[in-house]
Amino acid sequence: MYTKNILLINLITIINSFKISVEQQKINDLVKVIDEILENEEIENTKITNIFNFSNATNEDFIKNLYQAIGSKVTIEEFPKIRNSAFKNPWFFNIFIIDSSEQFKAVNFTNYRFITGGYFIIIFENGTKENSHMIFKLLWELYIYNINLLRRENDTIIVETFIPFQPSKCNQTEPVEIAKYKNKKFITKPENFFPQKFRNFHCCPIKVITFETIGPAVLKQDFSNGTQKLFGRDIEIFNTMSELLNFKANIFYNSTYGGWGNINMKGEGYGAMMDVKLRGADLTFGNLNLKLERGIHLAYTIPYSADILLFMIPPSKQLSTFQKLLRPFDKLLWITLCCVLFIAILTITILELQSNEIRDFIIGQRVRAAYLNVLIALIGGAQNKLPRGNFGRFLLMIFLLFCLVIRTLYQGSLFRFLQSSATEKDPETIEEMAIERNFTFYMILSYSEFSRENVYMKGKIEVINPLRIKELLSNVLDQHFQGSLMLKISQVLYSNRERALHGQQLYKVCKEYFMVIPIVMYMPKNSFLIDPFNKLLLLFQQSGLLNYWTSINEDMKFLDFKTDTSDPKELTLEHLSGPFKILFVGCFISAFGFLIEILWFKMKRKRDNKRRNNSID
Repeated sequence: MYTKNILLINLITIINSFKISVEQQKINDLVKVIDEILENEEIENTKITNIFNFSNATNEDFIKNLYQAIGSKVTIEEFPKIRNSAFKNPWFFNIFIIDSSEQFKAVNFTNYRFITGGYFIIIFENGTKENSHMIFKLLWELYIYNINLLRRENDTIIVETFIPFQPSKCNQTEPVEIAKYKNKKFITKPENFFPQKFRNFHCCPIKVITFETIGPAVLKQDFSNGTQKLFGRDIEIFNTMSELLNFKANIFYNSTYGGWGNINMKGEGYGAMMDVKLRGADLTFGNLNLKLERGIHLAYTIPYSADILLFMIPPSKQLSTFQKLLRPFDKLLWITLCCVLFIAILTITILELQSNEIRDFIIGQRVRAAYLNVLIALIGGAQNKLPRGNFGRFLLMIFLLFCLVIRTLYQGSLFRFLQSSATEKDPETIEEMAIERNFTFYMILSYSEFSRENVYMKGKIEVINPLRIKELLSNVLDQHFQGSLMLKISQVLYSNRERALHGQQLYKVCKEYFMVIPIVMYMPKNSFLIDPFNKLLLLFQQSGLLNYWTSINEDMKFLDFKTDTSDPKELTLEHLSGPFKILFVGCFISAFGFLIEILWFKMKRKRDNKRRNNSID
């Protein structure tokens, strides 16, 4: 009896040891498969691996062995602690350990820091193929696609993933077996556990929303049979992508200008932006600029172009007859000339109040209309009566020389201006438009958000509906229009090219650019199209294709900044500094001569008095 008991105890010990050995081997097999996946070149530099343990039956030895095998920094979170965790770094590589599909459904992926383009390993040992399909379908709805699901069939570990785009199959989430591990080795093993899934879409459709742009990005041509053709820079880019990635382009065109819509910080909006946010479309484009609100709620590509925001201005008004006479000199020069004339009149007034001796000495004894003589000197008339003293004569000569130069330059400049276009000067800066012309700045909502803090435009901005753009394009051709319209430079260049072809008046723009904005395409948040599209856009940029597509419809020669460059310029104080220097130097010399002349007269008077006294004696 005793011997039987000993044998029974030994048998139980052996069985338990065997069970422990089998369990340990299963753990080692899982760790070996995961370690092999982690050696994938795409993720070999991953520094943090997050392990989320939802299983109630996971052996602690498995976590310990996995930690040792990975050999990198591991952050371990156990459900439900994950709900309150707050890692500083995004969750790029993640391992999930689950016992059921319901455990996986409990994870709210949208509320955590998961990178949808990251890598996910799901350990579901007792899972079935149906379970795998359900999990893949759930993750694909979230645009999570780099997935390896590990499950067991008897003593074999099967690694599965899904390929969303296959020949004649689109958005497929059926499990695809990519590896088998049995008896401490791989029976089948892929070159890459996370294969590239978006190099070939196998003619699957990609839905796009685009719209009228009044520019070269998206253009439409209507044919007599009722069909239409879309072309332009953005269409060329998208069609080339379609050929390289082998997808079918389903383009919906909204013929309403402003069809791009808008989206605010709360995620509320309308138009193409909202359709993409709600996944009613895979993509939208049409010379769309990057904005903070859009970037928060939508995904976007790298910038494939840069556009400039500028102001279209009305033609300059025709000058009046009086304005034409004043045009040869600028304001500062006219003010300076008026000051010189005022000083001359003031000097005469002061001298008229002095004694007759002083007055006759400087102005002249026989000169009775001194004020009129100043005007005669200005218009080039003859001075018949001259001052008696040398000082007065020299001062008059300098003033006559000054008037001669000024009058000659004015006549020559006026002659040139009368032969040129008699219009006002175009405003060249935002400050001139706001202060000198008192313009109203018209712009759509998305542009106004860039302009609110501009010191010159505050209180002068009018946000308009995009449908009013065409009306305002007509208004800016009217010289009496007191406003400017903000548009992209590409739209102005294209519009001017078309108007030049039909012999129509070109749009004018302000010389000062407002700002440069990046142009991107928008997709739903975390879209799987981001990576393949960015790679192609970078390739197009490096090859020069983007510049080529842009240059087809954009030519800087159609940017009408100003009037003809042959028009004469207003003369400024700088241009006429010479005559003023002659006048000032002459006045200084005259003053010096005046002092000498006074001293000479005093000495002569003393000498005459002395002689008179001697003759009396």
